[in-house]
Amino acid sequence: MTISAGYSVDHGARVVAHARLNDVMAVRKCAMYRTSFRGITIGYPAAAMRLDAIAGWMRRNGVTVDVSNVDDLDWTAIAGIRPAHIVMHGCGQVSGPIALGYGVSQVIVDSRDEMNILRASATNPCGVLVDVTDECLDNEVIADRRVPIDGLHSDTDGADIATLAEIVCGMIADLALISRRRDATLSRLSVGDVDLSDWDDAPRSLRRAAALIDGAVEDACIRMRYPRPAVKLSPRPSTLLPAA
Repeated sequence: MTISAGYSVDHGARVVAHARLNDVMAVRKCAMYRTSFRGITIGYPAAAMRLDAIAGWMRRNGVTVDVSNVDDLDWTAIAGIRPAHIVMHGCGQVSGPIALGYGVSQVIVDSRDEMNILRASATNPCGVLVDVTDECLDNEVIADRRVPIDGLHSDTDGADIATLAEIVCGMIADLALISRRRDATLSRLSVGDVDLSDWDDAPRSLRRAAALIDGAVEDACIRMRYPRPAVKLSPRPSTLLPAA
């Protein structure tokens, strides 16, 4: 009995120590992204707030948090994340009015129905981005001028760094084209589902990836004679969070 009890306590201690180590490593990785991508906003997944250590780090550092449903909004409220730091992906019949009433900073839309919800709301977010993942620039959302749009968003489907740079360049060309059509400068660019797991073994490696993306943005803006937009990059949750 004594041996069994002793083993149980030791096993439990190892489990707790392992969980704490995972938390420490996850916070370190989140911080590494933030410090490596100077001049680029990092969007952190709401799922990360389920770890108390990361939720506390997010709150203290005022980082941007990506949410996609009402449950995510609840987590941000519990974690004490300010609405001004929240980006809502989608504007559904339920989540849209709640997110807008809560005062989220940005909303990403991909349909006319979502635009209608924005128009019907008495509260407008600071920024409206159109999701152009797999969409052409002649879609009805972009053509609708009744709601001002501030930029574009695209999911990259875990693209490698070279493909990500190409996507960013293409989006800046799209920003320039839409801005001419609407006679208003679109100033925001957002890319999601970014997988940089091959680059984040060390801060120096991640800084090289950041420099490549930053260079792609700069070069595209020079070619298009377009003012540099505010860029937001959202890593895949699996890139930041410890394995379950």
